[in-house]
Amino acid sequence: MEIQKGYKFRIYPTKEQEIFLSNQFGGVRFIYNYFLNRRKEEYLINKKSSSYYKDAKYLTELKQQDGYEWMNNIDSQALQQSLRHLDTAYNMFFREICDFPQFKRRSNNQSFTTTQGFGIEDNILYIPKLKTLIKITQDRELPSKPVSVTISKTSSGKYYASFTCKFEQEPLPKSENKIGIDLGIKELVITSNGDHFTNPKLTKQFQKELTHKQRKLSKKKERIEKPQQSKNRSSKSS
Repeated sequence: MEIQKGYKFRIYPTKEQEIFLSNQFGGVRFIYNYFLNRRKEEYLINKKSSSYYKDAKYLTELKQQDGYEWMNNIDSQALQQSLRHLDTAYNMFFREICDFPQFKRRSNNQSFTTTQGFGIEDNILYIPKLKTLIKITQDRELPSKPVSVTISKTSSGKYYASFTCKFEQEPLPKSENKIGIDLGIKELVITSNGDHFTNPKLTKQFQKELTHKQRKLSKKKERIEKPQQSKNRSSKSS
């Protein structure tokens, strides 16, 4: 059975590489917002929604127009993936799975995804359009050659590389052993083969602390709902 799994590692770009990544973030953010606005206007005028393929075709035309030459410095795969993310968000909205897509902001977490021209080896990462190598902390081996990588930056300024891998997972060996489980209060679990697991009773263990926290919260709510009048104000009013 083929499964898909993600692996996330911390990366440490230099100052020059941070500038490059900032341009990539800005490029994919611009494309996402540009086509989100375009889709909204098209729906208001024609009552029709665009698709990834229509957007991708127009993106090619847009890159050739005056004023958009800077797009040639942005990884084309990252721009296309931005359109795919927008299309996915739209489809999930119409299927009532999530809210309507929102415009991306520079102050939020930033990211871009690419599917070609990248690689990782000996704690070094290379990505399209960047001529230098990025230091990466790889604490475990990948199970297969990754099919995509997402470079992200958190609001706190940390950078990460998240790899998506597809690989065949060997099924677990079948076992003829069967076991029954009984859940209880005094003992958390009792199995049919005689194993007993005591109930840790975490609620009782932290009941005193929980009661104290609830009292503090209740007092805060009372102060918010019924703000006390200051002594100076009360003396003036009298």
